[in-house]
Amino acid sequence: MRHYFLPALLIGLLVGWPADASPQVTLVGVVQDNETESPIMEARVEILDRLNRRLAVRYTDQDGRFEARVRKEEAYRLRASRLGYETATTPILWRDGYDQIHVDIRLDPDAVLLAPLEIVARARPTTSPVLESFHDRRQLGFGHFFTSADIANRHVNQVTDLIGTVPGVRLESSGRGTRRSIYMSRGTRACLAQIYVDGLLVNRAGPGGLDTGFTLDDVVSPGSIMGIEVYSGLSTVPAEFLSPEAVCGVVVVWTRRGDSGGRRAPAPRPPPPGDQDSG
Repeated sequence: MRHYFLPALLIGLLVGWPADASPQVTLVGVVQDNETESPIMEARVEILDRLNRRLAVRYTDQDGRFEARVRKEEAYRLRASRLGYETATTPILWRDGYDQIHVDIRLDPDAVLLAPLEIVARARPTTSPVLESFHDRRQLGFGHFFTSADIANRHVNQVTDLIGTVPGVRLESSGRGTRRSIYMSRGTRACLAQIYVDGLLVNRAGPGGLDTGFTLDDVVSPGSIMGIEVYSGLSTVPAEFLSPEAVCGVVVVWTRRGDSGGRRAPAPRPPPPGDQDSG
C-alpha cells in the first residue's frame, strides 16, 4: 500500500512480516528526483522518532537506496536532504506491528544560491605612452639609453656626468663653475648637441654655431629623470627628433614631471628661426 502526502514526497509503506521479539526495525528506501524519477546519490536520510529525536543517519548509494536498523518504536519520520534539492520530511509512519518498512522519497529540485564569486586578476604593470615610446626606441638599439635604475646605480651628481660616458660625447665648460655643455665629436671639431626635455627642444646654437651658455644641468637633476636617450649622429636620430641641426647629435631626457599621469609629452618642435634660448 502506498500513500501520497506531498507533491515533493512520495511515501510507500509496504507490509513486511509480523512483529516478533526483535528489538529493532529495518527501514529500507530509495530517494529519487521528483521530476526525472532518477535516483539521487549521497542524499542524507535522517531517521527520527515521533518526537523528532534522531535515531540514525544514512546516505544513499549510487542507486539512491538506503537501509537502517533502528530501535523499535511505534512510529517514525524520515527527513531527506541533498544539495540542490528541497529538504523533505515524511509524515509520521506508524509501524503497525511490522518490523520492516519500505519508503520511497522524492525530492523537488531547488535553486541554490551560491556565495558571490570574486575574481582577482593581476594585470601586468604598464608604463605611460611616453616611456613606452622610450622603451620601443631602446629596443631598436640605435642610440645609447639610460633608465632611472641606471641613473640610480651610477650615483652621479650631475646629469652630464652620465651623458659624458657615451662614446663620441664631449663635455666642455660653459665658463661658469662646473656647468658643462654637451658636444658631439666631428673629426677635429666639436658640434653642439640638441637637447630635448620631455619632448621640447630647450637649446639651440647661437650665431656661427656658438654655445649660448645653456646647460642641461641647469634644468634637470639625476633624481628627476626617468630616461635618457643619446644619439651621436644624424643617421641614428629617430624621426621624432629630426631637424636641420640634428646633424650634431641629439640628447633626449624624460623626467618624472613630464611622465606624470601617463600623459604624452608634446611632440618635439624646434623654436622659430632666429629665436634663441638663453637658459
